[in-house]
Amino acid sequence: MDQTNRSSQLLEYKQLVTQSNIVYLSTWIASMIFEVVFFLLKADLALWVNTFVLVLGYLPIYLNKKGYYALASLIYLGMMSMSASVNAIVFGLDAGFGFYFFNYAGLIIYTSWKAYQKLIALIIDGLLLYGLYFYFTMNEPIISLSIPVFYSFLVLNIALNITGIAHSAYFYMNNAMQATRRLSYLSTTDLLTGLMNRSAFIEEFIHFCQMKKSGIGFIMFDIDYFKSVNDTHGHLCGDAVLSRLGLLLKENIQSDVLVGRYGGEEFVLGFNANSVKEVEVLAEKLRNLVETMKVEYDHKLIQSTISVGAVYYPLDLNHEVNIDQIFAQADQLLYISKQKGRNRITVEMFKSDQSDHF
Repeated sequence: MDQTNRSSQLLEYKQLVTQSNIVYLSTWIASMIFEVVFFLLKADLALWVNTFVLVLGYLPIYLNKKGYYALASLIYLGMMSMSASVNAIVFGLDAGFGFYFFNYAGLIIYTSWKAYQKLIALIIDGLLLYGLYFYFTMNEPIISLSIPVFYSFLVLNIALNITGIAHSAYFYMNNAMQATRRLSYLSTTDLLTGLMNRSAFIEEFIHFCQMKKSGIGFIMFDIDYFKSVNDTHGHLCGDAVLSRLGLLLKENIQSDVLVGRYGGEEFVLGFNANSVKEVEVLAEKLRNLVETMKVEYDHKLIQSTISVGAVYYPLDLNHEVNIDQIFAQADQLLYISKQKGRNRITVEMFKSDQSDHF
């Protein structure tokens, strides 16, 4: 739940601060361009309004930094609606200034305002645009533009609006992709160890067995006397041991080996193997790695050992791999390792005695 909340807060921050500030800053830069154009055209009314926008242009960014997201959006959209309306009256809607109202409608949707506030803002946005169209049924633009200047305005306004819409679309598509990847990670990963969780490992191991091109090695192990670690030093200490073990496995096990946390202090590995000996070598490597692993917690040094059960399943293209039996046999061998004193491995060839298959 904490991970989900943090992801939601990060997305909200990106939307309300990062993305908004990019919009505010890019608008301010565009206003600088218009400032020069309006000055050259001697469009005094448009120039004064645009100067007002430039002067107050930093205010929404400042308010965002202070956390006043709704107020920042209100001031920005208010200024820009006023600017677009005045520019349309001065130069005409046909010069492209009407496009901004469609852009603003999209921006209104992504504010932090309440639903009814967004609805009111959208109605006002639509009424402003309708009012301008109604105004031009009876009036001409204040400044009549030459054909080259008219089309220059039109192209510039189209480019600015397309750029703004495209950037917003990219931002939200990119965030959607990141959220999808994050959800996939959270659903398949054990967050404490960084390894695959139980369901993800089983799914990957089934696929791995279906695509088998050699024999299969399967290892199951758990940490000896792990309960006493929790009881003596606390569960946070136990978590530190599990986390360190996850890191140890990721650092020392080849990337083509499937590694997962099966549950509690129990871990599983699936890999290609050509003999019992290969499985035994990896099992012993694991046992030795954990035996030499040291975890410092609360000024104390915690050392652990593991008991291992491992199975070698020889290549047999004529039969499906019996996943249930592999897991069951490895679990039995792990139990034998514990019975024999722990901190040891028990490895055997796969023995088939059931007919159920995945």
